[in-house]
Amino acid sequence: MQMITLTNEQKLVLFDFLGYKVKNNILVLKKTDKQQICPYTKEPVRFNEASVMPGSTVIFNTNALTLAEYFSEHVDNGGKICQSLNST
Repeated sequence: MQMITLTNEQKLVLFDFLGYKVKNNILVLKKTDKQQICPYTKEPVRFNEASVMPGSTVIFNTNALTLAEYFSEHVDNGGKICQSLNST
């Protein structure tokens, strides 16, 4: 899996495509204005911390714990992938 970094403008386009907008630095659904809640931290997803993994629509707050949890749940051999990311 190759990870890329997006500019804020690119992230806005991506989130708009996925049906989100930014309100007070929090991602909210455009249709309902409901905050996006991180499945791992259980807190609202902040725009400046938001990540979407390639090939996924799971949106979460980015930190070491959430990345590890994502890989362990969604990627085959998650431990090996996490180790290879740490070695780069």
